[in-house]
Amino acid sequence: MCLVPVTWAIHLPHLAAGARCPVTPPGRKAYRNEGPALGPGPIYALSLGPFARTAVMPLVLPSPALFGGSAWGGQVLKWVGAPSCHGPVLIRGRKLTSRDGLGFGSGAVPQAEIDVPPGPPGVVGLNPGGWRLWPGYARLRSPGCYGLQVDGTTFSEVIIFRACLSGNPVQQTSRCRFGDPR
Repeated sequence: MCLVPVTWAIHLPHLAAGARCPVTPPGRKAYRNEGPALGPGPIYALSLGPFARTAVMPLVLPSPALFGGSAWGGQVLKWVGAPSCHGPVLIRGRKLTSRDGLGFGSGAVPQAEIDVPPGPPGVVGLNPGGWRLWPGYARLRSPGCYGLQVDGTTFSEVIIFRACLSGNPVQQTSRCRFGDPR
């Protein structure tokens, strides 16, 4: 169970430019009302298209129609929390081959982290079985290898994925325009 606030250092790996991206193994169906998700749990990441099968996220570049003309592109990224985790969850991330950040939210300036407060099951989203759901976006500046660190009071998990350019810059799509980055 998660019971007290966390203030852990981020411990994502650093990779040399051109290194192969050590993506998280294929996901599984963690919650019956959602598709497959990535992560060992108790918190799981969901996105569009091949994300859970291949750990590849199609990156939509910024446009006036999406993200308010921000310099940050992005993609849908939802989170599912198992009923066993009632406490606070802190989610952060970054690009693993450079200092580029990974932000969250849909605003012109993304948030640096997601801080989910403690609460009983189902408080973030009203879901049967005590699962917690919260929607959102991963915000990125460029394709490449990215890591997410998900911390609770009794666990710390890392989810690594590749971001590639999406085929349509105006709407969310689930396909990559070019070959996947390493």
